[in-house]
Amino acid sequence: MRLREIDYNLPSAGQRLSIVVAGPVLMKRSGTSPGILFRLVVPVCAVFIMTILALIASVFGNPQAPISGWLDRHAGVLLTGEFLLTIVLIGLAMVVDRVQTLRQQRRLPSGSPDRDTKPEPDSGRPAGSGNEAEGKRS
Repeated sequence: MRLREIDYNLPSAGQRLSIVVAGPVLMKRSGTSPGILFRLVVPVCAVFIMTILALIASVFGNPQAPISGWLDRHAGVLLTGEFLLTIVLIGLAMVVDRVQTLRQQRRLPSGSPDRDTKPEPDSGRPAGSGNEAEGKRS
């Protein structure tokens, strides 16, 4: 696992805080394209939004219009179905993406920069523990 050190400056306390974070660092490259499930989420969400806008328009439109009556009768089922479809697609997209990332991580050679690396040596002193110049003299 790659260890990363994150430094925070706390100006109000006059101290520097360092946190060592351990975790998987393999991420998709910025040039990779999203999977098909992520691409399907966008049009499904667009249909959901258009349905909501159509329901709003039907409130201010002619109540005798056929589409207004159909939306009144089926709005609950339609919105519930679209919402559940969106949630299922998002969940599946994340699961498939994670599985593909783990497979890709297993295929990388152990010396690869994206693979786990050893942490950098630590001086043993906590960050901001005092005068760094004194530590160099001893």
